[in-house]
Amino acid sequence: MNKILSVIMFSLAVFSMFPIVRHVVAGDQLQLTYVHVDDAQLADLNMNGQIWGDELQIEILDLQTVSITMIAGAASFVDITMRLENLGDDDILLDLPEMVFSVTPVEYETYAAHEESFYELPDPTPVEPPILISPYHDITVEENLEVTQSCPGIATVNLLLRFTYARIFETIYIRADGSIDPPTAPIASPDLVTYTLTDNIASISHGIVVERDNIVIDGAGYSLQGTEDYSLIGINLTARTNVAVKNLEINMFGYGIRLSDSANDNNIHQNTITGSIVIAIRLLDSDRNNIFQNTISDNVWMGIVLGSSNHNNIYENDILYNPGGIELSDSNENNIFGNDIRGAGGHGIDIEFSSNNNIYGNNLTNHFAGVVMEGASDNTFYHNNFMNNWEFNADIILSGYVNTWDDGYPSGGNYWGTVIMTGEHYDGVDVKSGPDQSLPGSDGIGDTPYTVDSDDSDDQDCYPLMGFINMFHAGTWDEVSYDVSVASNSTISDFYFDPAEGAFIEFDVAGDPETTGFCRVAIPQDLLWVEDGWTILVDGEPITDYTIMTDETYTYIYFTYTHSTHAVKIIGTHAIGQPPPVAAAIIDINPGTLNLESNGKWVTAYIELTEGYDVNDIKVNTVLLNDTVPAEARPTGVGDDDEDGILDLMVKFDRQALIEYINENIDWSMPERAKPLIFEVTLTVTGLLCDDTPFEGTDAIRVLKFLKGQPESR
Repeated sequence: MNKILSVIMFSLAVFSMFPIVRHVVAGDQLQLTYVHVDDAQLADLNMNGQIWGDELQIEILDLQTVSITMIAGAASFVDITMRLENLGDDDILLDLPEMVFSVTPVEYETYAAHEESFYELPDPTPVEPPILISPYHDITVEENLEVTQSCPGIATVNLLLRFTYARIFETIYIRADGSIDPPTAPIASPDLVTYTLTDNIASISHGIVVERDNIVIDGAGYSLQGTEDYSLIGINLTARTNVAVKNLEINMFGYGIRLSDSANDNNIHQNTITGSIVIAIRLLDSDRNNIFQNTISDNVWMGIVLGSSNHNNIYENDILYNPGGIELSDSNENNIFGNDIRGAGGHGIDIEFSSNNNIYGNNLTNHFAGVVMEGASDNTFYHNNFMNNWEFNADIILSGYVNTWDDGYPSGGNYWGTVIMTGEHYDGVDVKSGPDQSLPGSDGIGDTPYTVDSDDSDDQDCYPLMGFINMFHAGTWDEVSYDVSVASNSTISDFYFDPAEGAFIEFDVAGDPETTGFCRVAIPQDLLWVEDGWTILVDGEPITDYTIMTDETYTYIYFTYTHSTHAVKIIGTHAIGQPPPVAAAIIDINPGTLNLESNGKWVTAYIELTEGYDVNDIKVNTVLLNDTVPAEARPTGVGDDDEDGILDLMVKFDRQALIEYINENIDWSMPERAKPLIFEVTLTVTGLLCDDTPFEGTDAIRVLKFLKGQPESR
């Protein structure tokens, strides 16, 4: 019991060590000081904030300018350093989107020869936000709030500070009925579906508690600021369904976003979450959520943690410089892919007592261990890059739990880079190919397996990749996203694919001169495909020695070249989004002369297709005459009506429907004549083959129409 109490007390003490960090509020005082580089102090200027407001709304003067005149001698320059000090007790967060020096000349008779251009500074010195200002000490260069600018000796130096501020609230609620509590919160929702922030929010309690399903919370680029209290939550989605949270900056809560108690089918995307004391995004007992395209950086402990949560998708997030990246505990059948997980120590992905998760296409770099497995089984890892990890690429703590570390052949496994402490990496060669790596020729896959953890030989990557895996998003069509991967020992850049410009992909490769480079390109077969073979160009010159591998989904192309920098172009025959080729058809319509007063039943069309196509593949229910009159389901027949040795399909159209179409689309406003009108009409027959290839052909017929008062003939 005493041990438990001591642990709790220690945890509280650790959290209490963190200073209170908040946005600038009413009553804060700042002091601005100018100092010479030679320690000759020119002036001390107090800038006491000019801040006012009440408990709910805080405003800061948006533009503050302070000027000082210096005299240091003709045509000489001095370096002026400015410091900004916080005179309060707490650390405050001052967002300075812009802090620059500008210089204007001072007209002195002695220095009349000086021109105004002499004093102009071409490049103002900006300071990147946010800036932490600690109490009672001068701001230093390391804290990004001290800058030095060379200025002319006689000038007025203007310091320009642009402040941003947050309005302070206790917890904001989006109630079940759609209302916002308190109504003064800077959130707008005319339709009670989309809730858009209209200002920054600084909270001294929980940030936003959501009690309503089926809504969108759009941060619109504004921030939700906490106080570094480890017990507080930025966005609370307890038991919520179909809520989207996007475009929001969340800073300094215990938990940035928390989903719990069957919070299912939610979307968390395109947010920036920093400074979380415990976890940036926490899922507990929550399923089927999508966490994607967020930036999760510089948090005190973990990036994303799942507990007892299944069937979630975590993808395309930048999880940077957190002690831990992603953790799964008692969570199954989740997909973790396309994330850039760069560490500041700790573990990239930690999987504890979880199974049947798919982890692929992630970058796992700069961790103590890229992946840690404890009591985890039947998880699948492939196409991940393990790079610059300190002690392990993968550490399997409990043996006897088997996982899969590749996607089979020819898809391949992972790229195993060098471990810093041990120098361990995959050091196999690639001179063979095939599922058993027994066929001659390289394929970009190592010829021998890689043992993932030397203490557990059961876990092996049977098809380790020989180069870093670069993932490129090619585009989205019909709500399906397509990626192209390039495994290579070259640096890959400038990937390009646009089906509107042609059926090809392009990218650049670079490496040390005179060394051998290779690429192993995986192209989705529904994205780019060929009929008669691929064309591969390196700097416009064709490569003939390449290897093609396929599976059900991808085409894999392996080729080599000599470094240094080259442009690669891979050309196919067809690309997604391009109109399919149209098969040409020869059409013969009977009768060749159509009396618009006739009462016949059918018009018959004979359809021949050009070489390479078969009329037996025509889907009769897709055949149309002038995109209007459908072919009858029967009678139909395949024969050789014109006896030219080429099969044709006979279909019939309703004659009265065709006559009605012609009458509606011909201008009959003509003078009466003593004989019937005879003119020519071009009819077009279109349709689809069984593989949905379209065909089209035309035929011209004569049309007879008797004007009013003229005798009728059959």
